[in-house]
Amino acid sequence: METPEPDRREDQSFPSSSSSSPSNSRVEEEETDGRSNGDNFDEQQRMRRSRTYHVNLLVSDVEVSEDDIWSALAVLVTFWFFASMTMILGFYGSGNLQLGPNCSRLIQTNPFFVQSIKAWIYFLNKGSGLDITYRVKPTSSSPLTLVIAQGSESLAEWIEDPSYGNATLSWNIIYGSGRIQQEIPKSSTYYIAVRNLNPEFVEVELVFNIKSVLYNTTEAYYKCSLYNRLCSLKLSLLGANVAVITSPGPKEGIPNDDWYVSLSYGPRWAMYFLVAGVVTLLLVTAFKFYNKFQNSSEDTTEFQAEEGQSVQTPLLSPKDDDTLSWGSSYEFISNNEEDLDECLAVSSLEGRLTNEGDSNNTRHLCVICFDGPRDCFFLPCGHCAACFTCGTRTSLDVSSAPPSYKQLQIYKAISSSRSTAAYPPPPHPIMAAPRFAAPSHILPSVIALSLLSLGFVIYKVDDFATQTKTLAGHNLQPTPWHFFPPKTFTDETLHDRAYKLIHCSYLACRYKSNEVPERRRPPSSRAKAPKCPEFFRWIHHDLEPWARTRISAAHLETAKQHAAFRVVIVDGRLYVDLFWACVQSRAMFTIWGFLQLLARYPGRVPDVDIMFDCMDKPIINRTEHESMPLPLFRYCTDGDHFDIPFPDWSFWGWPELNIHPWEEQFGEIKRGSQERSWKKKEPFAYWKGNPDVSSPIRTELLNCNDTKMWRAQIMRQDWEAEARAGYEHSKLSKQCNHQYKIYAEGYAWSVSLKYIVSCGSLTLIITPQYEDFFSRGLIPKINYWPISPNAICPSIKSAVDWAQGHQSEAKAMGQRGQDFMESLSMDRVYDYMFHLIMEYSKLLDFEPDIPASAMEVCTESLLCLADPKQREWLKRSTAYPSPSPPCTLPSADSNLIKRWKRKKQETMDAVEDMNPKGRRR
Repeated sequence: METPEPDRREDQSFPSSSSSSPSNSRVEEEETDGRSNGDNFDEQQRMRRSRTYHVNLLVSDVEVSEDDIWSALAVLVTFWFFASMTMILGFYGSGNLQLGPNCSRLIQTNPFFVQSIKAWIYFLNKGSGLDITYRVKPTSSSPLTLVIAQGSESLAEWIEDPSYGNATLSWNIIYGSGRIQQEIPKSSTYYIAVRNLNPEFVEVELVFNIKSVLYNTTEAYYKCSLYNRLCSLKLSLLGANVAVITSPGPKEGIPNDDWYVSLSYGPRWAMYFLVAGVVTLLLVTAFKFYNKFQNSSEDTTEFQAEEGQSVQTPLLSPKDDDTLSWGSSYEFISNNEEDLDECLAVSSLEGRLTNEGDSNNTRHLCVICFDGPRDCFFLPCGHCAACFTCGTRTSLDVSSAPPSYKQLQIYKAISSSRSTAAYPPPPHPIMAAPRFAAPSHILPSVIALSLLSLGFVIYKVDDFATQTKTLAGHNLQPTPWHFFPPKTFTDETLHDRAYKLIHCSYLACRYKSNEVPERRRPPSSRAKAPKCPEFFRWIHHDLEPWARTRISAAHLETAKQHAAFRVVIVDGRLYVDLFWACVQSRAMFTIWGFLQLLARYPGRVPDVDIMFDCMDKPIINRTEHESMPLPLFRYCTDGDHFDIPFPDWSFWGWPELNIHPWEEQFGEIKRGSQERSWKKKEPFAYWKGNPDVSSPIRTELLNCNDTKMWRAQIMRQDWEAEARAGYEHSKLSKQCNHQYKIYAEGYAWSVSLKYIVSCGSLTLIITPQYEDFFSRGLIPKINYWPISPNAICPSIKSAVDWAQGHQSEAKAMGQRGQDFMESLSMDRVYDYMFHLIMEYSKLLDFEPDIPASAMEVCTESLLCLADPKQREWLKRSTAYPSPSPPCTLPSADSNLIKRWKRKKQETMDAVEDMNPKGRRR
């Protein structure tokens, strides 16, 4: 502010009247001889007239408000969340790698964001080559198709449309003999497939020569074997950022040399927080400069006056030729210096004029209270008609005002009454307004940044979703030891599927309810536990191989090579690590069984770590693994394998075949068996099923379809046709109309055994190779009649002939079989599961821990992944807390088990001797 020396002029004037015109507002001066206010007021007037002032409302020091800080934090949190999650779950999310023999794969990361690389124990690098020699027999056959597909998705597209070759890397028509060479343009997994679209049978001989590009690891500064343990490579911030995973060469006698590696990245959290701090400083600085720019450009008002004349920048732009401005602030704040002095004089004396006789003195008083001076201005209209007190009260009460007054703001004219020479009063009113914050663009900025980040995340969400494995089979390949067509999910879009996978896998269990269903009363401490069935003693027998050595973490890691998934229970919560896909919904319904066990006996199930294979045949051979028996759970076992039998998935339902949960299905079968009396049932042996499952027993059984010669009726089951017909002709309750029913194993053990025995007909069991957990409780000639697998048709005829001559005994035998299955309620199934897991947990020599790659599974997350029909079946098999404790497990008795085995074999030998010797087939 500039303060020049005053000019001592003697003429004195006092404002008396004013007139307004459309173009200008003039103030006429009149002399007054009354100086009632004394010399002090005259001196003030002379000082005001003789000084030149430059009043600049400039913002010299802008402070960042609290709202700006919170806005910066909002932007920061939004950016940090989307950016970090994109890095951690997108670019550096966990995944699985498949390595063939003599294979190496380069893993490259950014050490600023990745701190470690972790790997748990047919990939071709770029530059490799394939040389395929083929020979088709007979040479006169129609052409075949051979493709080389990059990735499983490319292979799946080709399988759906074999005539479309653009989905594959190489699409070739082959016939006779020839050679195909292919360079590998990109490091990836490759599949080689041959398809025969012709009705004739052909034989194709393929010879592969693979030129692999391997990375040299001889001079690596850190090496770690993935065999049976976790490897973790720490990365320095500015050091090496690559790792190479290699696999050994092929071994003789091992048909499958593939290695499957689970890979994950450890985030460098310090770098993420450092970046967050830098972004915070940048945002705060940006807001500070933004506010400074806004205030300097919008809130600055400058007044300049030359000697003897005042120059003022009005608060509002002049309204030329506007009659609506009469009475507004433009009448008082004009470009006329004398008019401004007059207004200030009135304001400085609080509205009291020196000339009491002036009749126009009310012109400068508040039109509301007629007491205070008009010392405020209303914006945006610019009127000056009230004192600051009344104006403030008026501006706050605009509820009933027109819409244009809703944004009314008030500015006060401030003047100083000090008249000292050092600090003379200003000659003009200083229009000071409340400091309003500059228009905030924080919310649009947050929204824009969020949308940008969200758009990038959505762009990467498909990649993230392809790394998420689910119990429904998403992103899982079929088991190598039992191949079946990969599962396809075409009923939803990619983004819908990705949202479903992320929601079901990562969010569903976070908000699950901890309330326990109250259908049954909780178990009472006084309730007496029933006694378990005798066949529960087999639990001790199945776990006997580990009674001496116990089960170590090395046992489980080795068994992992043969497992489809891993089940870990810690503190009553279930975690599943998926390795391979299972046929249909086996995995989903098996895991549902574990969840129902936890619901039935809450707080009682111990912590446990289990490797589980969901396919049919046992694979842990006793001879091969004698030195180190591997604990692997599955649905069946036999005397030559260590595999531990566990209740199969169909106890909770099999929606693909329209088979209901066990207790519900058994009730339907029993009612169906009672629709006809024993005498009215067909006197033939009956079997209906699918023979096309690579089963020699079922293939041989087709030859017995002769009711006169072999007393048997054999029917082929077409499940695809049944599905189209709504399963009307395959209902199990409608298949109890024969006096004798046949059980024949399929590819291995079959779930059909429990449904066949449940009919109450005399069950003819073709001596099985495999047994499930309950079938070892069935006793020949007590619950069923054994059929020799060496002479199937004659044995069936012999059994029917015997039964026809012993009707009461045959009927009683069938009834005992049905009674046995009725005793196998879901209560006993859960008890068997409970005692098996309890005894198994006692053999662990380590504390079960949650694997890094495992995901928690709860009722909500599993139902979220299920399709509508699966969800219906699952809900119908929901378990509730048991009102009584589990049944009492019989003690181990190996001698009793041996006697059972010996007696069973003797009975079967005796029955086989009854068969006609000369009519065996």
